[in-house]
Amino acid sequence: MSSSGQGEYLPNDLDVDASDELLSRLAGLAVGGPEVESIPRADRQGHPPLSSAQQRLWYTYALEPDSVEYNSCRAVRIRGDLDVPALEMALSRLVARHEILRTTFDSIDGHGVQIVGAVGPFVLPVTVAGTGAPGDGSDVEAAILAEEIAIPFDLREGPVFRARLVSWGPGDHLLVLTMHHIVADGWSMGVVASELNALYRAETLGEPDVGLVPLPVQYADYACWQRGRLRNGEFSDQLQYWREQLEGLRRLDLPHDRRRPSVRSHAGAVRRFTVPASVTSALRALARAEETTLFTVLVAGLTVLLGRLGGQSDVAVATASSGRGRVELEELVGFFVNTLVLRSRVGEEMRFRDFVSEVRGTVLDAFANEDVPFQKLVEVLAPERDPSRPSLVDVGINLHNMDFGALDLPGVATREVEPPVLATSLDLMFDLGETDGELVGSLSYNTTLFSDATAARVADQLCTVLEAVAAEPDRTISGLPVLASEEELAVTRTWPDQGPGPVPRTVPELLAEQVAARPTAPAVSCGDEILDYATLGERVHRMARVLAERGAGPESVVAVALPRSVDLVVVTLAVMEAGAAYLPVDLSYPVGRIEYMVGDARPIVTVTRSEHLHLLPSNVETVRLDLLPSAAEDTAARSASTSPVGSRDKSPRPGNTAYVIYTSGSTGRPKAVLVSHAGVRGLVEAQRERLGTGPGTRVLQFASWSFDAAFWDLCMSVLSGGSLVMPAPGESPSEALVSGILRHRHITHVTLPPTAVAALPVEEIPDGTTLVLAGEPCPPGLV
Repeated sequence: MSSSGQGEYLPNDLDVDASDELLSRLAGLAVGGPEVESIPRADRQGHPPLSSAQQRLWYTYALEPDSVEYNSCRAVRIRGDLDVPALEMALSRLVARHEILRTTFDSIDGHGVQIVGAVGPFVLPVTVAGTGAPGDGSDVEAAILAEEIAIPFDLREGPVFRARLVSWGPGDHLLVLTMHHIVADGWSMGVVASELNALYRAETLGEPDVGLVPLPVQYADYACWQRGRLRNGEFSDQLQYWREQLEGLRRLDLPHDRRRPSVRSHAGAVRRFTVPASVTSALRALARAEETTLFTVLVAGLTVLLGRLGGQSDVAVATASSGRGRVELEELVGFFVNTLVLRSRVGEEMRFRDFVSEVRGTVLDAFANEDVPFQKLVEVLAPERDPSRPSLVDVGINLHNMDFGALDLPGVATREVEPPVLATSLDLMFDLGETDGELVGSLSYNTTLFSDATAARVADQLCTVLEAVAAEPDRTISGLPVLASEEELAVTRTWPDQGPGPVPRTVPELLAEQVAARPTAPAVSCGDEILDYATLGERVHRMARVLAERGAGPESVVAVALPRSVDLVVVTLAVMEAGAAYLPVDLSYPVGRIEYMVGDARPIVTVTRSEHLHLLPSNVETVRLDLLPSAAEDTAARSASTSPVGSRDKSPRPGNTAYVIYTSGSTGRPKAVLVSHAGVRGLVEAQRERLGTGPGTRVLQFASWSFDAAFWDLCMSVLSGGSLVMPAPGESPSEALVSGILRHRHITHVTLPPTAVAALPVEEIPDGTTLVLAGEPCPPGLV
């Protein structure tokens, strides 16, 4: 699951602190059951087939022969008197002992096969790097390893196993061993290291017998045996388990820094992190208390984090099974590892301790059914193919608790060198291992999707969750923190009060700023009717007084049932100045929908005209614009004031509702969405920064006033110092587009659905017009 092969497929922590039930179920044992038959030597007539795991990588290789996703590397810096001929001979004996290291691959009659090469000498190339590396040579080592990992394998021609010795002088070398994953997994790397140590010692001492037990089978024998079991249906019960377990599985929808490409990239990097010894010890104590393992607790913690990040209660993660449940496979080099899917349902009100118990059952069942090859599982489940994502799951976790020994050649001083991660098979892959009581982790991440800063934050968030459950395992999942304390303080306290974002302002405050700054500038027009900011402000203020007298105030609702017009803008702004929230009512809606919206929102009054009364419910209270006194009559009746309407407790605050929008109702009954004033200034500032709005902007009002895209238009224009341009009375926005309104009215900004843009002749879009496409998917061809 990572490119370097540094232990990513070692067995998980399933033999430490485990209950009897755990051990028996994972071993697939029934007390007193029949003796398990050994894997037989296969008939080597013709070429052996590929194992299921190899078949998956062979498909991948056929699609991307130059990919380095499955290159695995191990390296060691050697100081001292290295016997290079002895090392070369040890490598020759290693390759002779393990057929898979001299195997190539091909397709015959459409089926992948292994072609086992003859035994022969192994040539160890030696590269002279010059006179010494600076310091400890870490930068030089990293560069050499990156170069080596980046060389693709030719699986048809071979070799599939490379060794390279870099020399800085007689007593200073770097040994690099690289294999393709189709022939070796993480466990295999440990086998190679331990056997190479023994073989090198025997060569330097001149001893032919190195004490290595003859291998009972080779990897090709295992592949034939596995294929036979698949043909005989021996995995049918396990396969049925996976069908039921993964039915209806949803993919994780994690937030990314970059858009997921249509074809998945394997480019990867790694971020290191550490879980302190005190936390690790507490997690182990929790595992013992719940009669499970540290691995189970870590899976539960990661599942909680992923559920929170993705907003999902159904979460699946991948993990690795060694695939070596038989003694004859333990000392064999080969690709045995299998991928298991651990699916959990996260209950927000569950105690974390109880969730660990549920995950324990999931882990037990998964490993009890681990024999089904992952490739077979994908074939049977047949999910919709998505070339942009890994198969079935996007995130994985492993806990490595077995040390297979270092590449520690006798007679010299050695230091393991960790190779860089250049590729990853999953979006996110967590690998953890215990060192001196601490959990040392590495998060491999897909660099096409995530930045290094995001990877670091996700690693920190996992540590935060683990620290919280270690301290208080009885907390509910909904109460578990995800943000580190410093980050939570910044998000909840520092940023709102002191951060760079604009101080929240209400719509009336933003409008008042523009009226004072540019009283004679055009604010809104509809056909030939144009209002400047001063006139707009006066009319809004006068209408707000009328509404306030009818009871409008904070958290009350006023319905606005008017056609597209200057009056529509005036009344909308007046409702908010009075402190209330406006409910736009599109008069073209079916009567039933209008009745439902008005009945559900219960506005204190509906602003309309007499000619539209027949479209409204008969029992609504109305304010009819055509019956209101004229401006002159109103002035004569009272001394108009330009101060804000009402007392301060009647003015809206940022947290008050600005408007009420109803959903389409396509999934049932329409639902009301309440939008506050709090984010309006932020939106205005963002539009100014990203879209270049402000004084001089002329925005075409296209969307129905019952969509909140209309409020977007209002923010781009009137609330930022620009001008809102409406089509002439009786003219639809679509007709206005075709009739040349963009050119004739000098529109600078317009927000349109892609279908409207697609139907618009190119010559109707003036140079310099900013098009904002929204509301539906945009075809690449249109862009």
